[in-house]
Amino acid sequence: MVRSVNMKLLATITNPALPSGSSVQTAVGFATYVSIALKTMYIIGGIAMTILFVYGGLEYITSAGDDKGLTKAKKIMTDAVVGIIILASSIPIAKILESVFGLNIFGVISFPSF
Repeated sequence: MVRSVNMKLLATITNPALPSGSSVQTAVGFATYVSIALKTMYIIGGIAMTILFVYGGLEYITSAGDDKGLTKAKKIMTDAVVGIIILASSIPIAKILESVFGLNIFGVISFPSF
């Protein structure tokens, strides 16, 4: 037996990353998802690039002149730099998509400041 229960909304849950006054229901849409994905990608990509670059530097230092180790370390550092260049080039691409499709990708959400 299913019984209908009237429940009052006790509190509104807000996300501090969304603009003030907006709730999750009003801040939906393609631009919101793209904005969240891009900003998350920038954060994760920056952290990964830093970790890979430091790891490549440590491999370079500890290779002790071994050609195989030096090549491996240079490849790790080069891949990290190429990755951050690709990540940085996605900003102008997203800006072009904003203007072509009339989206507001970078202005949809903002991260809270401390």
